Amino acid sequence: MALITGTTVRPEPVPDALWFEATAGRVLEKVFRELSERSESNNFVILTASLQDFARTMGESFSVAEAFNIFKAVLPELRRQSHRRT
Repeated sequence: MALITGTTVRPEPVPDALWFEATAGRVLEKVFRELSERSESNNFVILTASLQDFARTMGESFSVAEAFNIFKAVLPELRRQSHRRT
């Protein structure tokens, strides 16, 4: 049909099954960065512990890819904070 009408073939859209986790990861990364910049180490630790609990729960429900996607987004900030001198 595309050849007859002289139009291009449109690709079928590919759904992003991890869109929510990607968005949540970006938001958490910003929160971790803000906490780090404000030197709120207590809240940083609380949020890190909550993230750990979340990852455990997700793993128990076999949602490892989803949990890893969020963890991957915040990992650079977690590493940066862990290497900071107090």
